[in-house]
Amino acid sequence: MVGLTHDSSHEDFRDLIEEFEGRWVSEIKITVVDQPFGAVGETVPVTGRFIVTSDGNALLVKALAGDESITWLVTYDAGGKRIVGLAADSLGGSEQFVFRKDESENWVRDGTGHSADGEEYSVKGTLTVSDGGDTHNWAFKVTKGGKTEESKEVWHRVSKRP
Repeated sequence: MVGLTHDSSHEDFRDLIEEFEGRWVSEIKITVVDQPFGAVGETVPVTGRFIVTSDGNALLVKALAGDESITWLVTYDAGGKRIVGLAADSLGGSEQFVFRKDESENWVRDGTGHSADGEEYSVKGTLTVSDGGDTHNWAFKVTKGGKTEESKEVWHRVSKRP
């Protein structure tokens, strides 16, 4: 994961999985990166299961976006002192990313990936949390094919059990 270096601790990873574990729902507006899941500008329903596995050392995410799916695996890289993830979607796209906390203690996701057609993209998402942790407000900045877009997503936890 060249260029995706951010110091984090195993304790940060435990905070992350506690913040995310459970079942979540959202409606997202399709951006240039999400294009395979619908037309740009279209809004699609998304459901996600965030499952803590491997004795608390991994977070497995299975999400459905419209008619397609995406899977994440997130873990703590002790050697690199960072929280790393790999995503794959049902159309053949993939992304590598790092989670970190910013100076305001918000979670940030920095990633680079390729859509199924091989086109490269980068994404930066900043998370603010409300409602006692049950609402996640994401602000994204996505660059693909020389275009940069900003988007927002609001996720609601419907259960702390996956």
